[in-house]
Amino acid sequence: HRTMSIPQATFVLKGLVQGRDRFLYGLDRTPGERLHWSPDGAKKSPLQVAGSLAQFLRFIAATLARQEVTGWDVDTLPIPPSREAARESLQAAFADLYRAVKALEPADLTRRPPAPWSEESLEEVLWLINATIFYHQGQLNYIQLC
Repeated sequence: HRTMSIPQATFVLKGLVQGRDRFLYGLDRTPGERLHWSPDGAKKSPLQVAGSLAQFLRFIAATLARQEVTGWDVDTLPIPPSREAARESLQAAFADLYRAVKALEPADLTRRPPAPWSEESLEEVLWLINATIFYHQGQLNYIQLC
């Protein structure tokens, strides 16, 4: 059990719940005929955005849990075949990341992440989580408005 609370983790956990609820709400309100559609055919479709977000969440959960990080290839992002599959994948990925953040101890914040970025500590990674979730939310919103 954690000996002291981690304010950064508390903010991330709140953001995870809000981000999950907002993204799934937006995905549910995307018309079925738009799930595989993208502006100009060159951008991501809503299901591709959902797949990208789920993969990001799993990647960060593994990073925080000190697991070997594999399978991160933006050129081969898995695309959920349906809204239901996207919802299931996202809910599982959000839950995995929530557990990984909740399990952090204060000493973990100074640990260097086993990730291919320049962040010096897991504390810096924590600040990227909600920004990236809301970036994906913005992509979904953009597609809905096109």
